[in-house]
Amino acid sequence: MKTDFLSLTGFQWQCITMVLISLVIRFIIGRRRFNRRGLGGLQQYSSYSKGLVVGFIERFLMMLTGVLIVVCTVLFLTGYP
Repeated sequence: MKTDFLSLTGFQWQCITMVLISLVIRFIIGRRRFNRRGLGGLQQYSSYSKGLVVGFIERFLMMLTGVLIVVCTVLFLTGYP
């Protein structure tokens, strides 16, 4: 009996890889946010500008990875190519 998992197309493997990469990026951002928390539960930065830049980059990456996960999942399930 042949399993369907091993007969995936190259595009489907790329979708799986992109979802895994996106999940790893989201995990890294979440861990960095957790490690920046102080006793009061707020994130601590050395300067205001650093807080703005890091916050913007993190929000952008979280949105990008969220969209990438959704798009790749839909394309994988529909068997796009």
